[in-house]
Amino acid sequence: MAAAGKLSVVAIMVFIAAISNSVSADPDMLQDVCAADLNSGIEFFQKPVSLFCSVNKQSYNHTHLHAHTLRFTTHVQCVCKNARIHIHTLVTVKMNGFACKVNFSPSDFFSSRLAMPMPTNNLLDSTVTPANVMQIPGLNTLGVSMARIDFAPGGLNPPHTHPRATEIIFVLYDELDVGFITTANVLVSMTIKQGDVFTFPKGLVHFQMNNGKGPAAAIAAFNSQNPGVQAIAATLFAAMPPVSDSVLSKAFQISYQEVDEIKAKLGGKP
Repeated sequence: MAAAGKLSVVAIMVFIAAISNSVSADPDMLQDVCAADLNSGIEFFQKPVSLFCSVNKQSYNHTHLHAHTLRFTTHVQCVCKNARIHIHTLVTVKMNGFACKVNFSPSDFFSSRLAMPMPTNNLLDSTVTPANVMQIPGLNTLGVSMARIDFAPGGLNPPHTHPRATEIIFVLYDELDVGFITTANVLVSMTIKQGDVFTFPKGLVHFQMNNGKGPAAAIAAFNSQNPGVQAIAATLFAAMPPVSDSVLSKAFQISYQEVDEIKAKLGGKP
């Protein structure tokens, strides 16, 4: 019985370890560093294709379905009679993420973009400054990123989601009203002050607003190198091509005129 109990404990520990790995936002790294080549796909030469030309200047089209399910066509024109030729085709496959730079430098792992407040003179009176893999290539494969959010008085980081990451914010100064909405439409909200932290679960709609009389700022951290963001209003009313007025009118129970007015304010098209 004691042995069985020990085995049960071991099994539970293994299960927990497996779950913790499986729910991580980004896959684990496979090397020390992998500074992102932001222009990367994977380029490689396709296996040589042999074609036999039986007449002068006859064209051949050879289509090959690659293992990565990328379909491409090689066009070959024979220039000599009764000759066998070999061709190599360069193929580019877009990756999920980025390939590693051949040579990296300290600057790939550094940014000072979060050090200073950014202007907030815009429609929402707030500015988000990201520091993800697109700005810090060295974050590639590391599964973390940050952002700074600056707020003027009354400023709003509008309802949005991060489809690939959980977020935790730290208030640099002043205070913020923050909240998220569960899938059961339950609002979880509170006011947080300088030095406080608050967490927004992955994928849930959330927001931050400065209802104070002075400027406010917060630092956000994410468990993804590229958390992604979808602002609800802009996603629906400023999509390209535009979401039809009939869809938005019925979804929000507003008139077509009101739909067009909102689209105009958010930079969308009717």
